Amino acid sequence: MAHTILLVQPDVNPETRTYSDYESVNECMEGVCKIYEEHLKKRNPNTPTITYDISQLFDFVDQLSDLSCLVYQNLQILTLLTIKIGSKRRYIYCYDKLQDIQMDDKISYS
Repeated sequence: MAHTILLVQPDVNPETRTYSDYESVNECMEGVCKIYEEHLKKRNPNTPTITYDISQLFDFVDQLSDLSCLVYQNLQILTLLTIKIGSKRRYIYCYDKLQDIQMDDKISYS
């Protein structure tokens, strides 16, 4: 387990910055999905079930001003893992739920 902090800034306004604390990188990646799912719920309040594909999640991540993770490992190393265009594959790799999903696969939640 690697203690992980998710840093999110939805737009250019520094006052929109938030952070979340997780026990592992996988939990953090699940947290990113939950942020997107909450965004979808706000945009579609009367829809009981929403389906999205991985490319839509990537588009959401790309439109954020900043989304980064601080990962603390082995009580010595602090790694900055930025989840943006160049790191999409790493994002998939780190998150078990999405690990085997292809670009056309759909993800559903209720």
